[in-house]
This record gives sequence, C-alpha cells and structure tokens, in this order.
Amino acid sequence: MDVLRAAAKEAPAAPGVYFLLAGDGELVYIGKAIDLRRRLAQHARAAETGATPKDVRRGATVATVRWEVHASGDAAADREADLVVALGPGLNASMTAEGRWSTIVVDDSTAGIVVSVAREAPPAVRGRRVYGCFPHLGVGMSSPRGIACSEGYAALTRLLWSATVADASHRMPAPICGPSPAAVATVGPLGAFGKGLHRLLSGASSGVLPMLLAAATGARPPLEHPALRRDAEGAEAFFRHGPAALRDLRRRHAIRTRVVDRDRWRTALLDELRASIGDFVAPAVDDPTGGILGPRLAREYAVRRRR
Repeated sequence: MDVLRAAAKEAPAAPGVYFLLAGDGELVYIGKAIDLRRRLAQHARAAETGATPKDVRRGATVATVRWEVHASGDAAADREADLVVALGPGLNASMTAEGRWSTIVVDDSTAGIVVSVAREAPPAVRGRRVYGCFPHLGVGMSSPRGIACSEGYAALTRLLWSATVADASHRMPAPICGPSPAAVATVGPLGAFGKGLHRLLSGASSGVLPMLLAAATGARPPLEHPALRRDAEGAEAFFRHGPAALRDLRRRHAIRTRVVDRDRWRTALLDELRASIGDFVAPAVDDPTGGILGPRLAREYAVRRRR
C-alpha cells in the first residue's frame, strides 16, 4: 500500500499504462489510465480499505510500480490489450485468456474464394495466402482493440460477400451475418479486389474498402446500403487494430516475414517493454496466475486459455 501511495505522488497526470511488480520482480498486473496519478491513488485507497479481495492481494503483492506515458487514453488501452494478452500477468485474469493468435487464410485454389480464420498457419500452396497472427481476433473479446478487430473482421467478410456475389437475390450466409467472426466465409471471385485485399490484410493500405463499398451498394438493394456503410467503417477499424498494428510491430522490430507466430510477437513486445520500463521477470507462459488467483479462478483461466 505504501508503494502504491508513493507511486501515485510521483506518477504524471497523463494517459498511460502502469505496471505492478512483485518483490521478486515478476510483473503481476498491467493497467491503463487516462490519468496515471489518479488511477494509482485509487488503487492505493482500494488496497487500504480492502474494497475487494483482489484489491487486498494487489496491495499486499506489489513492491514496485512503473509506467509508460501515452498520447491518449485510446493509445494506452491498445497498449494494455497487447501487453496483457502477450504476457498474461496473474492479476489480469479477466483479459489474459482473450489471446486467440488467429491467422487469416485467403484461398482461391478452389472454385470459390475462401476466407478463413485458423489457429495455426496452414502449409503454403499455390493460390493461398496467409496473414497474421492477430492475437485479438476471435469471439468473446472484451478489450476495445479486441472488439474492434473481431467485429471489424466480421464486417469485412460481409462487405466482401456483398461486393463479389453478383446475384442480388442471394441471401447472405448465416455464419457471417452476426458480429462474431465466422471461421470460414466463402465469397465470390475477387477479381480487381484481390490486390487491394492483399494490401489490407498485410497492413499496407485500406484503400480497397471504398471500392468494395461502391461495388456492394451497386449490387445490393438500397435497403441494405446503411448496413454496408457501417460494415465499411467496421472493416476500417479491423484494419487499424489488426493488420496495420501487426505491420507496425513488424517494422519496429525489422521482422521480414509476413506471418508472425505467437512466440515472436510476444518476444518483440517483451523486448520493447524492457527498453521502456527496465528489467522485470515475465510471467510464465504456461501458468501466468502463479497461484495468486486461487484454485477455482486458476482452473477457469486455464479452460479459457485453451479455447
């Protein structure tokens, strides 16, 4: 508690991400704040009053507090989501199980164009391209970045289908109608959209989206146009929080391969976090809770992580 009070006095009144370390240097909690000073003061008061058992454990565990300052609350929220999913601190159990590490596969080696989400990158074959990994792409996301990435990808598949299926009498397939990303979505021939879709999924440019929207509104009845415009906006959010974010990570760390696996993604974030806040002990990947949560919550965490 004294550590949290002292940190609250030193922290800037600015947006950022803060890190709580245990006595052995292990990173046990990552949080975001619009005002770092105010948020750490709130943690200190909660630990003193024993507002919840988690607050008590947090106050008793923390030995060091560090932080990063960011340009905005949104930037801090995105950074927190990346780091929590990558590192899995024990006291962040509500978010650590959200990492899906999905890859996107565009396969036109068959009669239809298949866009699918897969946990593991499939082997390379003619007519197949693989993109990712995207740790925040999947069902059940709660972070702003995870929601934008997952719902935006679902919007992209709807927009692709609407732009490439010529017969306006066809009904959209049920798996891609909802907000959650479908495991597999079959669309029509990509044609002139193929290069633009590659640039979007590679994180280079979302310039194909106005083209897709124009084709979709031209092919579908006017009643569907407002929904199509919303899907174009959602697809833009997916681009920013998925492919563009991954491209930025690759460029920061000079990663030349288009497909980045989970270990390389995690190592890159570990390297830049140590450069930012100094050395620390990373939570063990297999058991990031370290027994802090108790047997019941640890079991629930393990089940969610295996999904």
